[in-house]
Amino acid sequence: MPETALLSFTGGARNFIVRTNPNYIAYSYSLRTKSISTYGGKVIQILGVNYETLQIEIESGSIREINGHPGGYAYLRSVVQWFKETSLWQRNNKRPIRFTYPERNYILDVYLKTLIIADDLENVLRPLQMEFEIEDDFTGLLTGDVIDSELQYFQDGIGYEVNLYNDPMKQIVNEPGTTPVPPGTGGGQGNTDNRG
Repeated sequence: MPETALLSFTGGARNFIVRTNPNYIAYSYSLRTKSISTYGGKVIQILGVNYETLQIEIESGSIREINGHPGGYAYLRSVVQWFKETSLWQRNNKRPIRFTYPERNYILDVYLKTLIIADDLENVLRPLQMEFEIEDDFTGLLTGDVIDSELQYFQDGIGYEVNLYNDPMKQIVNEPGTTPVPPGTGGGQGNTDNRG
């Protein structure tokens, strides 16, 4: 029974499946924001995410075959050849290829940027670092993770506290000996005019 692809690239000159799990996947980004001054301070609106470089490190590994791909120097050469063919295809067609990583449900459209090879006597596993420019987050999962993380950062930084004013499901807890105040009625004084 064939194993599920760990990480793959489709489109371009030809499809490419990575033979082992990546050592790491890293990306950089900046937020598109709009700042609005208010009487209470400032409101920061998150408009979107601008992605910068996506980095993936894989290993050529031993010469043992995994998922139908030989390892070692033969694998390193096949990665370099795929990168070269795909770079030329992207230059001529001006179109991204699709990066898929099922373990995190990432589906991204990317452009190849650089391939860094660490090949010396100390690096017997021959790691390869690939860099890409992200064109599109197809599923929106990566963008959702980024925004969730940033909102958590803002929330922690300003001492956000859940209470009855920002969470309608919050129960009102009254001090012992006081009269309960129903939600939405407030606790201030009102003025009633019975003029008809």
